[in-house]
Amino acid sequence: RDLKIDLKELNFKLKKKEEEVNDKEKKIKDIEVLESRALVNPILKEGLMNMEKCNKISSNLLTQYKEHIIKLTTQNAKLKSLSSIEEKYNDVKQQNDIYEKDLSELEETVKMIEGQVDRET
Repeated sequence: RDLKIDLKELNFKLKKKEEEVNDKEKKIKDIEVLESRALVNPILKEGLMNMEKCNKISSNLLTQYKEHIIKLTTQNAKLKSLSSIEEKYNDVKQQNDIYEKDLSELEETVKMIEGQVDRET
């Protein structure tokens, strides 16, 4: 009977020790989790800061890209305008060449007529 009581008592103490060990293991795991979070949090914070920097940089690049597109569009419009002006200049020059040719022919005709008039008089 004493042995039974001792055995029960030992079983009770064993369960208590097991519970203590389990509690200590749980606490150790909790501490490990907290320690790993403490290590991860600064890394996450730095990662977030880097993301913010990247977002600012990409935003700035996008703004520069838009400004460049506007500049190129403006330059393209100017080039088209210059091209149009050049076409008009070429048209006027061609027309002027025709007028000069006609004038030259008229001057020759006038000289011929003057020559005929001089011969007749």
